[in-house]
Amino acid sequence: MKRIVLFAAILLLSQFTFAQDSGWSTTSTVKRIVITANGGVNVYLHPELQGCESQSGYGSGYASIYPSHPGIDRLLSSLLVAKTTKTPIQLYFTDNKCTAVEMIQHDG
Repeated sequence: MKRIVLFAAILLLSQFTFAQDSGWSTTSTVKRIVITANGGVNVYLHPELQGCESQSGYGSGYASIYPSHPGIDRLLSSLLVAKTTKTPIQLYFTDNKCTAVEMIQHDG
């Protein structure tokens, strides 16, 4: 019985990626992209992020690319391709707010 409960807990937690200080996210797929009023980009991934502080109040499930990022246009175009083709990606976060600054696009 304990093994079943432990397995169920692991299975449930595997559906979420928790915010971390900095480093690469787990391999994910892009589910939603939001262009924010300040010119930034928010990204909703699967598995879902948890504990992020997204720009413009979109919630804890969104990573953010701020408008001051020098490569925001290239990141946005790469995210759009990844979403359209359902190609797995990883984002690099600089802090525990899920501020994304780099992206790896994996082979689909």
